[in-house]
Amino acid sequence: MGIITLENIDRLVWLGRYTERVNSTIRAYFDGLDSFIDGDENFYKVLCKQLDIPDIYDNAEHFTNDFPYNENNFNSIISNLNRAYDNAIVMRDYIDTETLAYIQLAIYDIQRAKQGKSSVRDLYSVVDHIMGFWGCVDDRVDDRIVRAALRAGKRIERVYLYLSFNKPANIILREINLMENRINQIGMKYNPVVLDTMKTMLESPDFDYSIGKLLFYKLFEE
Repeated sequence: MGIITLENIDRLVWLGRYTERVNSTIRAYFDGLDSFIDGDENFYKVLCKQLDIPDIYDNAEHFTNDFPYNENNFNSIISNLNRAYDNAIVMRDYIDTETLAYIQLAIYDIQRAKQGKSSVRDLYSVVDHIMGFWGCVDDRVDDRIVRAALRAGKRIERVYLYLSFNKPANIILREINLMENRINQIGMKYNPVVLDTMKTMLESPDFDYSIGKLLFYKLFEE
């Protein structure tokens, strides 16, 4: 297909990031709903803080109805899925139409959920179709750089989200190592000193997640 421009590599990275963001935030949303059922009416405040998004919600019910489905809310699940779709459409010649179809199916699922028809089941279907997207990437995308760019985006987003959700340090360290391999494959610029500092901190028994997130923000600064 020829040389991939830096702009297109960036689009592929963001396609990987947005799909992973949708996948992980839906899972976090369902975990929060479980807490809500158990009586925690402030679960959404914790989730907003973890995701570094403004708490614009009146109460838990407002959050559960708005966060997944409000297309005018920049931080909503559907807005992130729409941005994934926008990048996928532009990059369809690189990722194959069958791979793109899984994003289209995820859009259909979340729109159906928004209409209130078996919303929980349809949100789970969004996750299933995103997993199908990644399976199709492995099966149908032959270009090494295209796959690496998509995977780089996925790992970048996972590192950020795993830091946000206080995942075990060894799991975050694994994701960082996988991320490093992918971003090196596509020649993506990052600060190696910051990355090494993060690795060293993650090997410490008293790892500070808040400092880890601050370092993440500096990782890709020019």
